[in-house]
Amino acid sequence: MDQRRKELPPLVRCLTFLFWLTIATSVISLLANEMFFPEYRVQLVFLSAISMFAYSLVLLALSKICDGYRIAGVCGLVFTALDLIADLNEGIELVWIFLLAAAIFGFFMEYQEYLAHADAVEEYDSAVAEQWRSLWLWKLWVTIASIASVFLALFTQFLAAMVLFAATIAGIIISVIHMVYLYRTARVCRNYLSASEG
Repeated sequence: MDQRRKELPPLVRCLTFLFWLTIATSVISLLANEMFFPEYRVQLVFLSAISMFAYSLVLLALSKICDGYRIAGVCGLVFTALDLIADLNEGIELVWIFLLAAAIFGFFMEYQEYLAHADAVEEYDSAVAEQWRSLWLWKLWVTIASIASVFLALFTQFLAAMVLFAATIAGIIISVIHMVYLYRTARVCRNYLSASEG
């Protein structure tokens, strides 16, 4: 128990940092869209990669608390590199290879991160831990729906577009819930730390 209590301060700090990094990365990624500031797209793409790189390093810093964070951090670093290469080489014919590889590493990064959060907070609040596991299942279903839309496009463009639209909306909702859960997990750990010190 003493060892777990020693882990709480860095866990709270890292979770809080991840929360703010998630917000920053989401805003930067949105602004990097060519609809908004096309003249600054390259700079914003690099800024997005830097924030994602920092996010991955924070996950690696949490590896002493849970092994899942280490795998998530490594996958995040690889994802960041592949995604950056793909963003800067959109015109290349084989860019889809980088996009596919990035998607795979990004998928496993989120899988490991969500389950690591669940394991880290399990002892302090099992309900929050279960919320992380449930969120991962929702993420899995959204990923399956996105893949299914590609195959549906071979038969019916309309249905494929509807499935992809629904999956996109669900993905945005999951991203928002992800931020909420990061904040909630940090709060649970912070409250537990305050109670143990009091």
